[in-house]
Amino acid sequence: MNLPDYVTKIEGHGVLNIHFKECHARLEVTEGERLFEAVLLGQNATRAPFITSRICGVCPTAHNLASIAAVENALNIEPDKLTLELRKLMLAGQVIFSHLLHLFFLVLPDYYNVPSALALADKFPAEYHLALNLKRLSDHLLTVVGGRPIHPTTTTVGGFIQYPAKGDLVTLQNEIADVLDEAQDFVKIFMSIEYPEYRRGSEYLSLKNDEYDLLGDIVISSSGGQFSPKDYKNEIKETIKDYSTAKFGTHKEKPFNVGAIARVGLFYDKLNPKAKGLAGDFRPNSQSHNAFENVKAQAIELMHFLEEADKSIVNLLNVEIPEKPAAISLPKLSQNTWGIGAVEAPRGTLYHAYEIGPNDKIINADIVTPTVQNLTSVEADAEALLHSLKLDLKTQNICVIELEKLIRAYDPCITCSVH
Repeated sequence: MNLPDYVTKIEGHGVLNIHFKECHARLEVTEGERLFEAVLLGQNATRAPFITSRICGVCPTAHNLASIAAVENALNIEPDKLTLELRKLMLAGQVIFSHLLHLFFLVLPDYYNVPSALALADKFPAEYHLALNLKRLSDHLLTVVGGRPIHPTTTTVGGFIQYPAKGDLVTLQNEIADVLDEAQDFVKIFMSIEYPEYRRGSEYLSLKNDEYDLLGDIVISSSGGQFSPKDYKNEIKETIKDYSTAKFGTHKEKPFNVGAIARVGLFYDKLNPKAKGLAGDFRPNSQSHNAFENVKAQAIELMHFLEEADKSIVNLLNVEIPEKPAAISLPKLSQNTWGIGAVEAPRGTLYHAYEIGPNDKIINADIVTPTVQNLTSVEADAEALLHSLKLDLKTQNICVIELEKLIRAYDPCITCSVH
């Protein structure tokens, strides 16, 4: 079997180098740096959310809202309840969109021995149709609230420049109701797959809120600790490696995991009813971590955030939504000030940090993406999987295939990692 020398079916370009004799693996991110942090320098802070949303076409909403949160933090602006509810709804749509693309179009072909998701149309015609419906639903949701499916246009520092009409929210609510039952069958596909088995200890980190949503003001750990997002620089260390254009993150000098597997592991008890019912006794454990379980966690989250989107819409329909948002007057800074914003993106905690001057211009910028935080764990998991496999010349191709599945299970966003 002739295998490509790069990892296929991931977002971006990466190469996995394996030393079979020593059971050593390293992931070489080969995509060129895009220098978005440098692009931000000298820009008016209110433009940052629209510039940084271009970092990624898969998770632009998360970048947009993390950027807004950073500017609001610098200006000491507290968004109102309506704004927060709309942002929660946008992030729910973002996760549905991203998880769906990963699960159905990138992961599922691996386990049914087909070359691409197009071939799944014959094997799972109903699920293929549902996948397209879920894609249309998430596009519609993000358009109703954010202005369009990618690169939001209605969001702004302090709130929104346009609110969704209640009639559009009712339409969304009906669309969600139409797919909920079928979506459960969709999730069951991924819960029933037999994934490769290996275990290692890790640490899970995620933002914490009162509910299982994607906003929060504290980062908690499966190890029992916690820290404020404003301290992210002291907690999460980024290392430059000579074989990668992306940095590698560690926490307390060790690999750790963020994303769906961390969130389900930490907040299982707060899952919405249908998602929790589908999860059953599956609960990721950082002490016996298996990265393949991120696929199950994403499937559970897809259902959870369909339910969460419905809850947000109910909340929005029960409050008065003005026809037009009030004009937002931004305070002026008297000195250089850092602002830190953090949200849970589909792949994990995303940090944006800006130093803003009295002229409202960005002086310094720092962005730490979920994939950067996960990359050290990707290598640790690859080596753990190598140790669990029988390695000889006859099985090397099989090992490579299993390792590629492992990397895909992480759903890495290489484009974000080289922002």
